[in-house]
Amino acid sequence: MLFLWIVWIICNFSRAEDRQGYLVAAPSVFRSGVEEVVSVTIFNATTETKIQLQLAVKGETVAHGHGTVLDKGTVKIQLPSGLRGQAHLKVWGNRHLTEGGFIFHNSTTVTVDSKGSSVFIQTDKPVYKPKQKVLINMFMVTPDLRPTSEKIEAYILDPRGSRIIQWTDLRPICCGVVNMSFPLSDQPVFGEWLIFAETQGHAYNKSFSVQKYVLPKFELVISPPSYVRDIGTCEKGNVKARYTFGKPVKGLLTINMTITGVGYYKHEIGLQVLKTMEIYGSAVFDICAKDMMPVDFPEHFRGTVNIWATVISVDGSKQVTFDDTTPVQKQLIDIKYTKDTKKQFKPGLPYQGKVEVTYPDGSPADGVTVQIKAELTPKDNVYTSELVSQNGLVEFQIPSIPTGAQYVWLETKVMAIDGKPAGEQYLPNYLSISSWYSPSKCHLLIQPPEKPLLVGEEARIALKSTCPCNFTLHYELVSRGNIVFSGQQPGDVTLKRSKRDASVTFDKDTQETVTHTASTQLPNEDSTVWLTFVHFTVTHNMAPLSRILVYYVRENGEGVTDSAQIPIKPVFENQ
Repeated sequence: MLFLWIVWIICNFSRAEDRQGYLVAAPSVFRSGVEEVVSVTIFNATTETKIQLQLAVKGETVAHGHGTVLDKGTVKIQLPSGLRGQAHLKVWGNRHLTEGGFIFHNSTTVTVDSKGSSVFIQTDKPVYKPKQKVLINMFMVTPDLRPTSEKIEAYILDPRGSRIIQWTDLRPICCGVVNMSFPLSDQPVFGEWLIFAETQGHAYNKSFSVQKYVLPKFELVISPPSYVRDIGTCEKGNVKARYTFGKPVKGLLTINMTITGVGYYKHEIGLQVLKTMEIYGSAVFDICAKDMMPVDFPEHFRGTVNIWATVISVDGSKQVTFDDTTPVQKQLIDIKYTKDTKKQFKPGLPYQGKVEVTYPDGSPADGVTVQIKAELTPKDNVYTSELVSQNGLVEFQIPSIPTGAQYVWLETKVMAIDGKPAGEQYLPNYLSISSWYSPSKCHLLIQPPEKPLLVGEEARIALKSTCPCNFTLHYELVSRGNIVFSGQQPGDVTLKRSKRDASVTFDKDTQETVTHTASTQLPNEDSTVWLTFVHFTVTHNMAPLSRILVYYVRENGEGVTDSAQIPIKPVFENQ
């Protein structure tokens, strides 16, 4: 998560290009024990600016950092372990300079997350007998899964809550791993024991059992279908019963099933179906939704199959298990707009959106025809398209939205499944998007790459602009809650003039023509769109997902910005 802490300081120069100001970008959440990065931009800088950072908790300074920035750069600040809650972040520019140079000071409140590392606890087996030795491994890692060497305390509780043994000031000898062991007595307390580990104010635990002897227990697992594809047909389910040492269980299996769910006004409970059969390791049974559906269930009923399985083995042991993970609904397909589909459009620039198409169990649905409409009013359509889902997604692009539009209604509806008409049982899904406001009518739009970027390659991210690209463009790359790269580039001569039906790109070294076919329902208005690019080298700390933030400042002090997610294909750093 990243917030932009923005303050403009405009000096009284006669020329607009001489105006100075600054921008500070920092994470809204800091992590204790982690080195955080703060980005500082000085606009129209003539000399270097000395930057000083200070983090204070309850009036006491707990961390500080410093660096030098000419026009753009980053300053790091190392947080100590054990911090949590609210903190005050202060930034100075040329704090101790009395004359000359650009001087500023500002502050804001940030949240400090005390969890700077995680601990995973492992035992050599789940069940122990008296006199056996318990072997324990603890793995300590940072948020990026790198080993860490933080101090840790551990102790063991028996089933009565008594503390049996305790270790203090433990530290990994190598690679973030702590090894411990202790012997059980010849008369330990039988039951569930607990291992507790504490570090940086967080506690972790794991249980193991101590028993006099291990009874031959068996495990019972229900494997139902992922979802009911057709209420009028039967699906197959499976029950597996095996002892802990792998031998199949022989005995009697009883299946009790029903369907429960939510109708229009009440909770619906269906009819019960009871089946009995022999089992030897596994057994297959039918799941017929039509025999269990509630009476007069509504058209848009949504529920689940509830299955109770009981096995009584030939030696008299009994196990019962339950499963309710199989969804049941008349509509086979669910559609919704993805979280990264923006709720605002920028006049004069394309609008891109995504629709997630899934089966009832959440798995991606392919081959589904989805109709997408964009309307200003019920009688004023600006875009209509029918697209087929791939990998559970439908990606659409509205070439342009009229500059005078304030709101646009998006309507999405399932039209066909695997080429067969879906009928009227599928209701449309709606999304209202509003116009992005800009006094100058200048907008930026990032064009994300079509496929994930590769570590080590030179990324080339396209940006469209409704105003000429004669500005200095600033950008920040954020990954896993921290700023991993900060840069800027001067105005680019790359230019793209786009009419309603065609566009031509002029680059420094190449020239290419890209042709679009816009909807015939678009208003007959011309617009000019310029194109520029952001270049950076993809690094490991950008994977697996980064967000790029781009912005520039106009002469009147207005900030023009955009952001987008950039997927990165992760690889091992030693490759």
